[in-house]
Amino acid sequence: MSPTAPWPPGALDRPAQPQQMLVYLDQLGEWLGQRRAELDRLDRALAQRPSAGAQTGDLMVALSVWQAVQRRYQDLLRGWDSGRVGAVQLSQLSQLIWSRLDDAQPQPVSAQGPAAGLSVNLPEACRLSDALTAQLTAQLSLTALDGQASLRLSGLRAQVERLRQQVELEPADDRTDWRRQVDQMAESIDQLAAMAGRGGDIGGRLGPIEIQAAQLERDLIVGNARRRRLAQLTAQAQALRERLGQRETELAALVERVRGRVQPAPKYALPRLAALGQPPADEAELNLYRTRLETVAQALDLVERANRAAWDDWTAAGAELTRLRDQERGARRPDAATAGLADQAEELLSRRPTPMAVLRPILDAYAAALDLDPAAERTAAQSDGSGGDPTDPTPPLPTTDRRSDP
Repeated sequence: MSPTAPWPPGALDRPAQPQQMLVYLDQLGEWLGQRRAELDRLDRALAQRPSAGAQTGDLMVALSVWQAVQRRYQDLLRGWDSGRVGAVQLSQLSQLIWSRLDDAQPQPVSAQGPAAGLSVNLPEACRLSDALTAQLTAQLSLTALDGQASLRLSGLRAQVERLRQQVELEPADDRTDWRRQVDQMAESIDQLAAMAGRGGDIGGRLGPIEIQAAQLERDLIVGNARRRRLAQLTAQAQALRERLGQRETELAALVERVRGRVQPAPKYALPRLAALGQPPADEAELNLYRTRLETVAQALDLVERANRAAWDDWTAAGAELTRLRDQERGARRPDAATAGLADQAEELLSRRPTPMAVLRPILDAYAAALDLDPAAERTAAQSDGSGGDPTDPTPPLPTTDRRSDP
């Protein structure tokens, strides 16, 4: 009889105790060994069948699922560290058990195989491996029929109970159809059990039911995993939309403030997030919706950079005028022309909006006039005895020391 994967202790928000984790790791390692031996046996059987193309693809999927479980098992052993674990390590082990297998082992596009895209956690992957192996075993008729019909019927009944639990995870609108299929399967199993009790041969009828049960369990596991993935993507898109909506409100206030203070203001229009609507329900459309949200985020970045630069330029102009005023007050002989430039700059700065194209040249002229300081230059010229007309732009000729002539 095919081995059944152990169910892990604890939950995502409730880590298992060390003793429970030790027992689970031992059982999981034993199950992995038995499952690999069973898959190898199936592989050898397929090699003897020249027309087993469909079964070969199913076996590749089963081996891929087994390999993913094996990698996560090795991660668990490393985290377990021979039992040297505390509360933090046990929480990390719980995360490894209940998180998706493709989170820790992303595969490149070129390496995606038959099992790519099955975003399942460790327990679901183990159940999927059980279902795939049972399906292959039934298809190849490798299960011994003599004396094992009751064991196979018990396995089918256990699988039906798992299916009932899995059906309850489906959306309410879809549960009726799934329940009908599971009930029909359970009724067929009961009929076969009654036939076997009357001495009938049911070996040839068990295989199709085992294949149907394995396919049904696989479809339920994959569908549940896809719904969880879609719910996660929807939550991420909704959170991003809310953050962008908050940014849009803040930037609208900044744009209004800049347009009231600065002329010319940036011409970039603020994107309208409301035009995108709410996140769609389809995964492909949801990915496109996420791309559009990222485009809106880039547009908001552009608007914010342009308007903050304009606001900073206006603020810097006011700070520069204050600094130049202080510099003028500290001069020994203030000049009337520089005071006039300062008054013009202050008048322009007080306008709403401020014409920055006019203000900047006046501030530059004001700064240049203070750096030139003609009053200080005249005082320096009189103190060195060079004389001359202060209004004469021609500089005085240098004097020559005659005692140095030969």
